[in-house]
Parts: sequence; structure tokens; C-alpha cells
Amino acid sequence: MFNSQRPRPEDLPTSRQLIRATALAAVAAGAILVTVVLPSEYAIDPTGIGGALGLTEMGEVKLQLAKEAGLTRPPELLPPLRLPKWRLRQSPQPRRTLRNARKR
Repeated sequence: MFNSQRPRPEDLPTSRQLIRATALAAVAAGAILVTVVLPSEYAIDPTGIGGALGLTEMGEVKLQLAKEAGLTRPPELLPPLRLPKWRLRQSPQPRRTLRNARKR
């Protein structure tokens, strides 16, 4: 069923390599968040790079459009749709278990 061979243990990354790669990915994601996403989506530019790239202007336009539409905050920050809570049906008789049988 499998078309490929199982990798040898020496070919797999070590725990140290996995932790290092995870930390590097987290740092890269944080950098992208601060330099690109915050300026372009929310007009928040802590580094100034968003203003140099014109991303802060995009965020300001988006916030202005949301304000004109009557929203107090951007649509991404609105509360999520609430689904109804399902109730479990209770059985009319208690379940017979070994523990209940011993009590009798």
C-alpha cells in the first residue's frame, strides 16, 4: 500500500533541530505580524516600516470605511456567530452499571 520506504532514524531531524525550527518560525511569524499585518489591517505601525511601504495607509482606509459603515470596530474584531447550545437528553431510568448493581 505504501510507495515509499520508511525513513531511517538518522535521516530524521533531532528534537533540538525541531525546537530550533519552531522557534525560528515563531520569530518570523511575529516579524511578519508587526511589519506587515498590523499596519495593513489595523493601521498600527510600531516599527515605521508599514508607513514606508504604504501599508499603514491601507489600514487607515479600511478603518475609515468601517467607521462610515457604522461599525465601531473592523469586521474581523466583531464577535463570532453564536450557535445554539445543544442539551443532552437524560434517560428516564438510570443506567445499570456494575457499580449500581453492587449497591443493591
